[in-house]
Amino acid sequence: MLVMVGPGATALKADGASDGDVLAGLREAAVAGVAGLPDLAVTRGRLRLIAEHPELASRSYESLAPQRERARAYLVSAGVVEDVAGYLCAAFMGATFEAWMQWAAGPDPDPVPYLDAAVGVLRVPEA
Repeated sequence: MLVMVGPGATALKADGASDGDVLAGLREAAVAGVAGLPDLAVTRGRLRLIAEHPELASRSYESLAPQRERARAYLVSAGVVEDVAGYLCAAFMGATFEAWMQWAAGPDPDPVPYLDAAVGVLRVPEA
């Protein structure tokens, strides 16, 4: 999901990124993940299977460790304080995971509006 996250994912200001810049980078990463999926119907089926089995859902968070680390590193490189970056990363991962689950439970063909809504609730706290 976060293959595109990196320091170049969004334009950063020399004196640190604004809240909008940082969140735009996270949104770009989430949406890029959609574009990288070969078959959304298969993805929906897998997510529905995960939702039906709590043990699979709990393992899903564990399997996202590499993506969490890339998101945390992106946030730190964007000027977010390291401790805050960890919390914001956890919020991003949780919100986007929930967005995927809500999309999978319904009939909508496009998960992007769900991901947009998930990123839309995030805020970068003042340092």
